[in-house]
Amino acid sequence: MRADRRHRAVVGQWQGEVKRVRDLTANEVAFWQHLSVTRPELRSPFFSFEFTQAVAESGARARVCLLYENQTLAGFFPFQFADGFAQSMAAGERIGGNLNDFFGVVIDPSRYGPIGPQDLLQCTGLASVDVSHLEETQPGLGLGGGLPAQGVRIRFENGLQRYWESVKSRHRSAHDTLRNRERKIEREFRRVHFVFAHEESSELLKLVVAEKRKQYQRSDAGDGFAEPWKLRCLDRISRYREGRCVPVLSALYFDGEWAALHFGIRAGNVLHYWFPVYNSHFSGLSPGLILLAKMIRESADRSIGEIDLGEGLSRYKELFATEFYPVYRDAWYCTNLRGLAYRGCLSLSWRVQSVLQRWQRKFSGA
Repeated sequence: MRADRRHRAVVGQWQGEVKRVRDLTANEVAFWQHLSVTRPELRSPFFSFEFTQAVAESGARARVCLLYENQTLAGFFPFQFADGFAQSMAAGERIGGNLNDFFGVVIDPSRYGPIGPQDLLQCTGLASVDVSHLEETQPGLGLGGGLPAQGVRIRFENGLQRYWESVKSRHRSAHDTLRNRERKIEREFRRVHFVFAHEESSELLKLVVAEKRKQYQRSDAGDGFAEPWKLRCLDRISRYREGRCVPVLSALYFDGEWAALHFGIRAGNVLHYWFPVYNSHFSGLSPGLILLAKMIRESADRSIGEIDLGEGLSRYKELFATEFYPVYRDAWYCTNLRGLAYRGCLSLSWRVQSVLQRWQRKFSGA
C-alpha cells in the first residue's frame, strides 16, 4: 500500500476507503464518537477516536479504513504498520501496537451484517493483519480469532458494599491479608495520602514510564517503550481533558514518598487499568494492591462502574475480579505473494525470538 495514496475497494456489499487519521472529516469523527458512546461493546477507551488520534499524531504509521455498506458509512477499522518493511508488505497490526489492549472494527453490529477477514483485508488493501487482543464480540461480526486468552474486569452493578462482601467470601485469606496490611500502613506512617487522579499528570507519567522500563528489564520482556512514538503517544494522552480517552494517574504516598502509581485511561464510566508501578522500598507492604483497592473504593464517587484489568491472569486480578472474558489472537492473510511472504517472515521472526530467549535464560543461569 502506498503511503501517499488512498486505497478504495468494493467487496460485495462492502466498500472500503483508507485515510490518514488527520484526513477524517468532522462528520466522520462525530460518527465514530457516536458509536463509541452508544455501543456497549465499544465502551473501552481503546476503541475511541481520541486514542487513534493520539497514536497517529505521535508518529506511528496509522491509518483508518472507512467501511461503507451499500454506500452508507457503517464503521471504521483503525490499524497501523509496525515499520517501513511492514508497510511495504501491506502488513497491518492493531492500532497502537502493544499499547492497545483491545482491537477490532468500530461498528454497530445490530445494524450491519458480518464482514469476514478476507473482505476486510480487501477493503483495507492489506495483505495480512497480525491480530492480537481481538475484542470478545468481534467473532460475531465474522472476525474470528484462533487463540483465546482471558481478560479480567471488575464491575459494581450491586454497589461497593456487596462487591467487597463478594471478594471476602471468595478470597477470605487474601482479603484479610490486604486489610491487615492497610492497618499496618496506617500504624507505621504518619501520613498516608491517596490521589485518585492528578490534574497535571505529565511529570508523574515520566516516573511511571521509567519504573515500567526497569520492570521490563528485570523480566527480560523487552522494552515496551523502545519506539519513541509510544512515549509521545502517552504524553499526548496525558494532556487530554475531555473525550473518550481521558488520563487517570493515581498515586499513593507514605509520608510524602511515592509508594505506588498507576496511569490509566477512562471512557465514560469505564476505567482501563493500564500501567501500574510500585516503589520497591515498600514492596513488603503490597503498595500496588493497596493503591488498586483505594481506587476501587473511590470509584462510585467518580461515577465509574467498571475497571478493566486487561488480558492475563494473576493473583491480584483474581482477587479483585468479578468476571472474565475472552480476547483472541490470530493472523489474517490474503493468499497472495505479499501475504504469504510476510507470514513466512513472521514465522521466522518468532522462531528466532524463541531461540534467543532460550539462550538468554541459559547464559543468565535461569
